[in-house]
Amino acid sequence: MPGPMRHLVLRPAPFVFALTAAIAPALASASPGPAPIVGGGPAPAGQWPDTVAVLSNSGACTGTLIAPDVVLTAGHCIDIAPNLVIANTLDYEGNGGERLSVQRAVAYPNWENTYDVGVLVLTRAATTPPRAVASSCVFEQQFADGASVQLVVFGTTDPQGQTNNSRLNQVSVTVTDPACTGGDGCVGAVSPGGEFVAGGGGRDSCYGDSGGPVYRTTPWGTYVVGVVSRGVDSAQDCGGGG
Repeated sequence: MPGPMRHLVLRPAPFVFALTAAIAPALASASPGPAPIVGGGPAPAGQWPDTVAVLSNSGACTGTLIAPDVVLTAGHCIDIAPNLVIANTLDYEGNGGERLSVQRAVAYPNWENTYDVGVLVLTRAATTPPRAVASSCVFEQQFADGASVQLVVFGTTDPQGQTNNSRLNQVSVTVTDPACTGGDGCVGAVSPGGEFVAGGGGRDSCYGDSGGPVYRTTPWGTYVVGVVSRGVDSAQDCGGGG
């Protein structure tokens, strides 16, 4: 799989981060004080209740509630065996939020070489409203080189991925390769159009952000248009785009 994975793997000793952020189309202890995503800042209360923490006994990712009992995340996040999601929270280590058990976790077939997406089926329906997934017309009319998208995630907050973080953060990034035709880690089997690249210049996702939503605000509303997957091959640290 090209590029570094961006899920967070927990070890008995201090955190160890196993990386994979090109962004596929839609079809982590609390730090003191607010901590920004790489280049961004804390998410405001109530704006992204459908962004969920995806947790297991061995790691953490992010996801999006896309139906009352379905969460969209990255395919490689299925490998951490998620057993809990927490919706409608600004800090998944706090007391708030809606906690939902995972009944089944399914990755896209051969996700390593195709689409790095997966879904979690929950044991019950959430009361938190789900987010609509973008249709093809959203991409055709609203998605191009230079478009602005929003990453909303629970991952680490420094370019080297050394911080602990359980707070929800956001950053606005620019789409730099809308069809992922420029190489730099794009998966050839789904190119062109199977992925897109966004971010760079110090504004990016990082470890623990895998599976997190990429939102695009349009005249018709705000949709989830992708999931965070991995960093571009040329990026040395978080901040180089994915």
